[in-house]
Amino acid sequence: MKSHPILKLGLVAVLVAATPQARSEYQENDEESHWVEVTELRLAPSAMAQLERDGLLIVDEPWRQIFSPYLSYDFPVFVTSDSLLNAFHVLFAESIMRLEEASARRLPAILNIVWSNLAPAEAAARGDPATIADASRRARVVIGTALRLLGEEPLDADPAIEALIAEEKEHVMEARAQTKPAWLGPPDDGFVAIDYSRFVPRGFYATNEQLSRYFRAVAWLQAIPFRVEHDSELLAALIIGNTISYERVGSFGEVIWTQLRIFRELLGDADDWDMLDMGRYGIAESQPDTDRLDEVRYWMRKHTTGDSLISDQVRYPPATEEAVSERSFRVLAAHRTPDAVLFQRTTGPEMPGRGYPSGLEVAAMLGSEFARDRIEFADRERLLEELDRARGLLGQYNLYAQYLSCIAALFEAPDPAAPAFMSGEAWAAKSCQTALAGWSQLRHTWALQAKQSVLYLSGIITQPGFVEPVPEFFARMGTLVRNTEMLLKSSGAFERRDVQDDVLVRELADEMERTIKELRPDIAFSVTELSDEPGFGAIGGLFPELVRPILSPIIDWSKQDGRAVAAEVVSALQELANDLATGEQSLPAEVRRYLADGGLQPIEGLWRRLSDLCMQLEIIAHKQLRGSPLSERDRAILCDYGAQIAGIMLYGGNSYVSPRDDAPRAIDVHWNPAEGKGLIVGIGRPRTLYVLYPTDEGPVLCRGAIMPYFEFISDRRLTDAEWRHLLDSDERPAIPTWLEPIIYEGELGSQVPR
Repeated sequence: MKSHPILKLGLVAVLVAATPQARSEYQENDEESHWVEVTELRLAPSAMAQLERDGLLIVDEPWRQIFSPYLSYDFPVFVTSDSLLNAFHVLFAESIMRLEEASARRLPAILNIVWSNLAPAEAAARGDPATIADASRRARVVIGTALRLLGEEPLDADPAIEALIAEEKEHVMEARAQTKPAWLGPPDDGFVAIDYSRFVPRGFYATNEQLSRYFRAVAWLQAIPFRVEHDSELLAALIIGNTISYERVGSFGEVIWTQLRIFRELLGDADDWDMLDMGRYGIAESQPDTDRLDEVRYWMRKHTTGDSLISDQVRYPPATEEAVSERSFRVLAAHRTPDAVLFQRTTGPEMPGRGYPSGLEVAAMLGSEFARDRIEFADRERLLEELDRARGLLGQYNLYAQYLSCIAALFEAPDPAAPAFMSGEAWAAKSCQTALAGWSQLRHTWALQAKQSVLYLSGIITQPGFVEPVPEFFARMGTLVRNTEMLLKSSGAFERRDVQDDVLVRELADEMERTIKELRPDIAFSVTELSDEPGFGAIGGLFPELVRPILSPIIDWSKQDGRAVAAEVVSALQELANDLATGEQSLPAEVRRYLADGGLQPIEGLWRRLSDLCMQLEIIAHKQLRGSPLSERDRAILCDYGAQIAGIMLYGGNSYVSPRDDAPRAIDVHWNPAEGKGLIVGIGRPRTLYVLYPTDEGPVLCRGAIMPYFEFISDRRLTDAEWRHLLDSDERPAIPTWLEPIIYEGELGSQVPR
């Protein structure tokens, strides 16, 4: 194994001392290498001085993916927690996307069952005709609109109902209005309007039409409340619940149960009652009577506990602090996360004048004194009290809470044997940004299923590198990874998709079409370069080997304009999908297998590789702190770290040589409907981190990578493509002020990534 050269920092006196003993050992270990090979770090003197002072420095050197800086050996590596977290999130997002694709295939069948059973359920209702009619209209418009958003056609809809469904679908697709339609009743203090901007597909849900339709339908079913204290709304919930009784759905109830409970262990409890709860009360009231609704409310209060902790409606502040939101059912309920509850409290009526929260609150809740000291608010003591109270939200047993516990390890006191720079303010800032970058990626994956809070109106190298010396983080990360694999497997995320050939080909066409639109227009590429173009990395291996023979008769491969040929391929794939649907053609077995697996290696094995890597990094971190020698396996892991995490991040073979430029991602986590703006959190392109790691022979210059954290107020809910365009524009947001001290010149400008 080739040893790294000794490195010297020019212009400042941090040279690595070379002892005769070290020189002898070096030559014994690598007789063919020169004793000293000096390279210069090309930074300004002020940057060198900052690096010497703090022990670390982030420079404005962008990369397409976080594994890229680890692939070259011109510096010893510094394995950052950022890099492992980013690998986790790429794999996690892919797994959840596959899980949601399965949910997207189940949901239309469930809603069609509900729709077909609405008529007999409505007929069973007794009492006031006007209340029953209002409840029936509400149930039909809610379910019918969701079906239309999924591309389904509601059956036997009354013309008046059909008109309302068509109108709601249009509003959801436009995603601009803020209004309360008449069929939901007049605006009241608890429900002023629907903010239709919430229905813009974000995250991976914007990657293809099926997921975009699913996002809109689920977000719609999450948005419409059936409030317990309103007769017609409660009756509508009981009617919908009655449609999924065992007598009506039989064994299909297991499918419904799976759909509605699939995210409980991943995300925690839902913040509202959902359709299963509707079923529980609807079955109990198999003949709901408007004259007995008070009895139902009494029974519910007696046998249920816990109120909604997050308001996601456009509404006025409640009369008391405890009454965050009215008790209500949702056909599908979003899940309660500790950070969303925290934001509800820190922007509530008891914090007047505070329109938006800050990611620093999350870091402070997790134990960062650095973040706590930098939170600004007029009534700061009151805000800090809420942060302290919010720590009680972290004791849940679900994957989301485990993740927060994992990144909280970054804020624990460093080991007594840890390098001195880990006790400084610069390292505290780095840890804060690492945790918040990880948290923003987590919220990005849960763009749909997590409930969003809404503001009320009103040197000498004897080893190839080092690991960030936080073994407790790596230990918790390993536990998190193993639990994630177990829960995803039990949820069916690793099962091969059983869908029609035409659907698989349409998905491929949609992916290629989306990629073409997202590529910068000034980038040109030839046909021979098509499979290597970064934007096509996900299908690069598929294109020449599998798709080309199928499309060869109709594509002119002699053209030099790769973009034009790619557009022709999209059109040809769409025609092929039509032929597959009618049975005129069939896919070769190897193509079908590749597409059914998403073009990736079996994802379950990647989780096991990530688990093993976490365990090995924990061992290396302990050895570093105790001064124990590294084994050959330890050295191999450090030398090959970039390729390892690239493989975990779905870059098979050597595809990591030309990675996609899709690392940046952003998501809105809090919305202020009065101003039509929200808090956006996200990550930019990976940046280089230099670390001066102390050793007995002197400081050693290492290189790693971080994921820069951004937060800003925006009047738009951004897709990832829009966020990347914003990053490349002159209007890109500034990095948080608290992050500036550890970034050279305090800037992360737009540059072409490497």
